[in-house]
Amino acid sequence: MRTRTKRILLGASISVAVVAYLGYGVVEPQTAAGHAAFFLGYSLPPTRPAFLHFYGCSLREFNGGYLPGSVDEFLAGRLWECRGSREWQAILDFQIAQTSARWGDSIAHVQDDLKRDIIGDLIRRLDTLSPGQSIETLLFIETLRRSDALHKGGFTGLSTLTPDRLATAKERFRTWWADGSSWPANKATDPLHETGIAVHNGP
Repeated sequence: MRTRTKRILLGASISVAVVAYLGYGVVEPQTAAGHAAFFLGYSLPPTRPAFLHFYGCSLREFNGGYLPGSVDEFLAGRLWECRGSREWQAILDFQIAQTSARWGDSIAHVQDDLKRDIIGDLIRRLDTLSPGQSIETLLFIETLRRSDALHKGGFTGLSTLTPDRLATAKERFRTWWADGSSWPANKATDPLHETGIAVHNGP
């Protein structure tokens, strides 16, 4: 009986320690505990979209929104493996929600074949997004075009979110992209040329 009680107490103590460790990881995502907390949370495919939403909220609450480098690299790598899945959509939604202020460098430097799939997906989704999400999505596309994370970048001429200016930007990006067959040759072409709207990199 005593042996069984000791085992129960030991198991309970280990469980409490693990929960405390992972809880610390949520609060401190840049640490080894944070690394473990992310990969444990991401380990179940059916719950990955919900977990990414939670993780993004957690980053904004405890880490200024900044994405740890190991997670940044992992998510960029996952896009190679999960095209067309709920996980793919969840990763892109996560990146849009991060906003240009909080993107890591990895997503800007994926290969052109993957960029084609990402940009095509984002272009098709533009009309389903709110004005704020649309702006972040266009910045995301510009990040991929430039291979530059545009840290804290933004649009000049769109600060007031006027519908006509945003509509112009969206239409120019659509025209620039067309069916995607010109990619990657059109990387050197600024979609907003001669619109009076430009993208700046950082404040």
